[in-house]
Amino acid sequence: MAVSGLVPARFLCMIAHLVLTIVILLSRDSNVKACLPLNYSPNEYDSKDTE
Repeated sequence: MAVSGLVPARFLCMIAHLVLTIVILLSRDSNVKACLPLNYSPNEYDSKDTE
């Protein structure tokens, strides 16, 4: 009985991890721009993007 409950829990954890990874990757650009001043150079953007 305990093993049969482990598989759905593991599946849900893997799906949650996948969704969070996708959300983080899709929102990366807006997060980098949020920490920069209004007038920023491409060098500043690249520096913050790789920080």
